[in-house]
Amino acid sequence: MIPANYPDQAAEELIALATNRFGDLNEAETKLLRAVVGGDIASCGPNQAINNSPEDASKDEEWVPKCEVRADRIYWLCTNLAAVEKVDSRGIKLFGALVTGTLDLSYVKVPFPLSLLHCCVPQEINLASAQLPALYLNGSRTGPIVGDGLTVKGGLFLRTGFIAQGEVRLLGARIGGNLDCSGGSFNNPPQKAGSADHRFCGPRLFGALMERSNSCARVGGHSHAVYDQTVRRLTDSPELMPAYSL
Repeated sequence: MIPANYPDQAAEELIALATNRFGDLNEAETKLLRAVVGGDIASCGPNQAINNSPEDASKDEEWVPKCEVRADRIYWLCTNLAAVEKVDSRGIKLFGALVTGTLDLSYVKVPFPLSLLHCCVPQEINLASAQLPALYLNGSRTGPIVGDGLTVKGGLFLRTGFIAQGEVRLLGARIGGNLDCSGGSFNNPPQKAGSADHRFCGPRLFGALMERSNSCARVGGHSHAVYDQTVRRLTDSPELMPAYSL
């Protein structure tokens, strides 16, 4: 039988582990560690902050101290065995945070879902050859996302106000559930002449079918027809859909 005070005890143990590893934890990071043991949402920032651009938010002196979560803390939660054991199966759920530093989960097998909701992640997110049960970036503003070879067992959600500043690349990615970019915007600035083609969301989809309707995508500095992308799982004859370029 699990003791009634287990979440509190597990949270204190997790905080002690993190303090021993990093030496210092700020308010938002402590809040995140307390939340993950119970599968709760760590709500870090004022709602108005999510309307800022990543650059503006990172310079907001009033917002940063209360809302900053350093990327290496998230990496540690996903990879340290002692920490992973204390994270609830519902995973990391972070709302309204400013994630600083490069979030590098390349080649990491994350055992629980990762949800960064209405967060600001101005630097690169590297998910190359990572494995996750599910990934939610709804409403977040990010820098470039590298997802070559990414495997998501469930869904990948870049929707409801999600904005990427830079290339979102999912070459060779496998997504077992839905890829939903409805209401997402993708802004990739012009590239230098002679550089390789840059692609938006060009995954090899595992058992999925892609449909387009309305939203907005900018790639290579050119505005494309409104873009809304939903991927629904095929139940009959799953096929691999090759990457495409806008």
